[in-house]
Amino acid sequence: MKFFALILLLVLQIQVAYAESLYIVGNKSSFKEPLKIDEIRSIYLLKLKNTKAGKKMLPINLPPNSNVRALFSQAVFHKQAMALADYWNRMAFRGINPPIIQSSEKSVLIFVNHVAGAIGYVTTKPKDDLVTVLLEIGINKDISKKSISQAEAAN
Repeated sequence: MKFFALILLLVLQIQVAYAESLYIVGNKSSFKEPLKIDEIRSIYLLKLKNTKAGKKMLPINLPPNSNVRALFSQAVFHKQAMALADYWNRMAFRGINPPIIQSSEKSVLIFVNHVAGAIGYVTTKPKDDLVTVLLEIGINKDISKKSISQAEAAN
């Protein structure tokens, strides 16, 4: 059993290692226009809280040890996911909680589809129209390798 779990983990890491893009996805009823990378950064730092239509936004993260989250943090913030811990410690002191965490990319898509204002990220372009792709971020191989090695070191 452990052998199969190890193989599955290896396959998932290889898939993430060769991801060419991250897709920022939003709830279809809440987001009508594409977003820019600086807007994504502001949303995930909870500095930008409402859509242009005035709807409250709800950013979704993957777990801190996720390779996809490591890619996202490097691509959007140019920092390791764990480097943002200080920021969130300061925000918690002010009574502000970090983005909600979902356990997998599939759960991110389900959550974003069902919750108004939700926004998340995945490595596979959604093939259906249940969510809106707000931005595609190309991942260069240096970011991918660096982010994955940092995520593995955190485990």
